[in-house]
Amino acid sequence: MATNQATDPAVSAERDAPPAAWRVALVLAAASALFVVNARRPPAPVPASAPARAFSAERAWRHVEALAARPHPIGTAAHDSARAYVERELRALGLEPELQAATGIGTRGRSAARVVNVVARVPGTARGEKAILVAVHYDGVPAGPAAGDDGAGVAAVLEMLRALRSGPPLANDLIICVTDGEEMGLLGAAAFVTEHRWAKDVALVLDFEARGTSGRSTMFETGANNLDVVRTLRTVSDVSTSSMMVTVYRNLPNDTDLSEFARLGQPALNFAFIGGVTRYHTPFDDAKHLDPGSLQHHGQQMLALVQRFGREPLPRPASKDAVFFDLPVVGVVWYPESWALPLALLVALAALSGAVRDARDESHRVHAAVLAGVACLASVAAAAFASGWAASAIVALHVRTQWDGEPAWSGVYALAGALLALAIASGAWALVRRWAGARGAWVGAIVVWSALAIASALYLPGVSYLFAWPLAGAAVLAWSRRHDGRVSEINGWSGVLLALALLAPVAATVGAYALPLDQLGAQAAALLVALTAWLLAPKLDEMLGTRPARGALVVLGLSLVVTAYGMATIRRSDAAPTPVNLIYAMEADSGAAWLTVAGRASVPGSWAAGVIGANGEKPDAGAAASVLTRSFGWGGAARRAPRLALAASRVEVTGMVPTATGVQYALHVVAPAGAHGMSFRTQGATVTRAQVDGQLVDMSRYRRASPDFTLAYLAPRVEGMTLTLDVKGASGFDLDVTTIRFGIDAAALAISPRPPNVVPVHQGDQMLVVQRLRLGGR
Repeated sequence: MATNQATDPAVSAERDAPPAAWRVALVLAAASALFVVNARRPPAPVPASAPARAFSAERAWRHVEALAARPHPIGTAAHDSARAYVERELRALGLEPELQAATGIGTRGRSAARVVNVVARVPGTARGEKAILVAVHYDGVPAGPAAGDDGAGVAAVLEMLRALRSGPPLANDLIICVTDGEEMGLLGAAAFVTEHRWAKDVALVLDFEARGTSGRSTMFETGANNLDVVRTLRTVSDVSTSSMMVTVYRNLPNDTDLSEFARLGQPALNFAFIGGVTRYHTPFDDAKHLDPGSLQHHGQQMLALVQRFGREPLPRPASKDAVFFDLPVVGVVWYPESWALPLALLVALAALSGAVRDARDESHRVHAAVLAGVACLASVAAAAFASGWAASAIVALHVRTQWDGEPAWSGVYALAGALLALAIASGAWALVRRWAGARGAWVGAIVVWSALAIASALYLPGVSYLFAWPLAGAAVLAWSRRHDGRVSEINGWSGVLLALALLAPVAATVGAYALPLDQLGAQAAALLVALTAWLLAPKLDEMLGTRPARGALVVLGLSLVVTAYGMATIRRSDAAPTPVNLIYAMEADSGAAWLTVAGRASVPGSWAAGVIGANGEKPDAGAAASVLTRSFGWGGAARRAPRLALAASRVEVTGMVPTATGVQYALHVVAPAGAHGMSFRTQGATVTRAQVDGQLVDMSRYRRASPDFTLAYLAPRVEGMTLTLDVKGASGFDLDVTTIRFGIDAAALAISPRPPNVVPVHQGDQMLVVQRLRLGGR
């Protein structure tokens, strides 16, 4: 018969003078909150009165204000002004920047453009051929002024150079590449890698980005074989990073300029801040909403790393990948990936032996451990399911009621989901504890954690620290529980705090910053919270008190209270605007036109639904309908719109040459005045080879496969562009050529003004003129 913990003499003796349940709960909550805040809060901005060699966000701020005065997407006059500003500021610093004009062709996405990179080189005293590359981009999206993405990066580079040139010169050369066309497919970076004469000199890449307007500048991506550069990163103060982020990012369908610079095969570090993600690529990504502390963190790390790498030999020594993470006070912890498995085995042995030793007075320990292990896994799965379902329901409610407020990125709802996960784990623990005993049940939780630590070390070593080191904290807690006294209590809490320092910030990041709650964010955060609860079950047991089931209900009640608070307070605002894009598409020949909404148009009574009107319908035929469906993933309602005086691109077929496998088509395309670009899509053809402006299109690295050939071409020259397609077979096919203009003619289309905080996002409103050409065949 299993020993009931309530009648166990050893447990009763231990509970003679336990800490009050509320006191334990307060410490756990306060510690978790402190670790989360510490992981998100950037350093204070340094004033302009700081010494000349220091990086000052206040000094750099004038660059942000100049660059983010208005949206400046590629191909616009504002974009040209931003480039001229960067060039002028570099010359004021005593450099001789050059403009690299080229046709940039993306290798990760289906786009190309005429780009102009601003490139400068700071010679080092060693006069070697190898150099450090610091990369940022000066173009923005049509929807916003791009203060964070990437005005902060450009401002950081300019202030870094000012601080750097006020001190002794570097030993190594420094290349500054302020790229163009990043937002349209990393086009400037691709052009630099492919064509610039300095690309062969690059021995190290430092890239700086943003996906929001606040937060710490986190090192989230590296090149391959990162142990050497991470070891150097350890020497820089106040760094936020982890190999878990690097591992996850390598498997995400996301890109920055580093995705193109990675083709150079050199060590690399990529930094970004991601707080305020709801303002990302909107009009609220402006200087007013940018956190100066984020700029400060960007710049001080940039300066420190350039100085460090600038005086060490290049190229860097060869190395393999590392496991790494940062801890408060300690800084960056790193070790080779080859250590991951031995470390996991060691801490698993220590934690299991400590937990088993702690449970030696209980009978049927094996049965208790098996039961607890099953309950642990079941409650973790239930917590993920429940939190994910609740998050989706909350987001749907906000949309349906027009509260909006971007609940999928809400910290309040992330906290509610975490409490729900904790309540489910606590309830499962209360049941297992009743039937199996607390000490024996904890053995089962340690078994689960040991399996996760070993499995992650084998298959995802970059993530393994997230299980191995908290498990080491549990081992410290386990071995301290068989002793009385203040020292044992301190040791036990040190293990708990180690686990929380690693797990709490990660749970908060995935649940409120990195992933939307209604997709993977809530599930991932709930998994971590529930697992943490089981790992720290002895403290959870103290927190729940002598009636753990009642304690679990209290936690559930707190989750409901927090949820209610979110429902009462979270509304559309400049901190969480509602993204809505308007798309006008007109067929060049027939003049048939449609106006549709890419966003939340289906909610009755919303502004977006009002744009379409009560007689919305689905365009299901014609070239314009095809573009809306294929290019924008459109699937909602639209309304017929008047024909506007918008010219189409002029397309001339300049050649049709038979090849061994089919036909090569050569086209010359000239965009009309005022157009910002064109896009091309084939239907019914297999394109085996393509060239843009005489340059080969590398389709081997595309993120997403497509049965059709598609390509967007931005910032076209007055004289036009050339497109060459090698098509398999000799049968004819359709080619849709779409002329793109940023913005919308609201007056001509009788569109009412947007309400406050209903904003365009990413590529913003667009007006399209579509023409369908028949090439080849009969």
